[in-house]
Amino acid sequence: HTDYAMTVNNLGYLYESMGNYADAETLYKQALAINKALFGNTHVDCAMGYNNLGALYETMGNYLAAESMYILCTNTYKKAIGTDNPNYAKSLNNLGGLYKNMSNYAKAESIYFTTLKIRKKVLGETHPDYATSINNLATLYEAMHQYAEAEPLLKQSLTIYKKSYGNEHPLYASAVNNLASLYKSMKKYSEAEYLFKERSE
Repeated sequence: HTDYAMTVNNLGYLYESMGNYADAETLYKQALAINKALFGNTHVDCAMGYNNLGALYETMGNYLAAESMYILCTNTYKKAIGTDNPNYAKSLNNLGGLYKNMSNYAKAESIYFTTLKIRKKVLGETHPDYATSINNLATLYEAMHQYAEAEPLLKQSLTIYKKSYGNEHPLYASAVNNLASLYKSMKKYSEAEYLFKERSE
């Protein structure tokens, strides 16, 4: 039953949070197998199962296995709900983050651009998820030492988060931290100091 599959999946998530990756993997696979049997391979619940396994493998440092699962996730969402959908965009974002961690910056940039385009179309330019895409692209540029491209994007994401959540939300604080870290990398120490102090107050 689908409710049993959800319970198995949730237990797997608990084990993952505890660092018990072997049992988490077993349970995620079990939940996925149940949903495949119930709904077939192209259902959104299967996409979620692939994503959970991908995130687990990424946490474990098994990037090739994570890539395989994330690609299955995006392809399944594409078949089930199409590309103009927040869940499809989220799955792409996760794949882009993996490529960034793998230092495959060209693939990460391409995927982040696609995610940004979808979120702009579906959610609009004032939505926090759009800000997240901007922020992710900016931190990628920082990793690539393209500071001039990163700075305006981080400022834009900061503005959106502030309007959406106020200046006491964790996402706003994280964006402030990212901009401060960028200024530190750029050797703009006074600007970095100001922002780090803002975040700590």
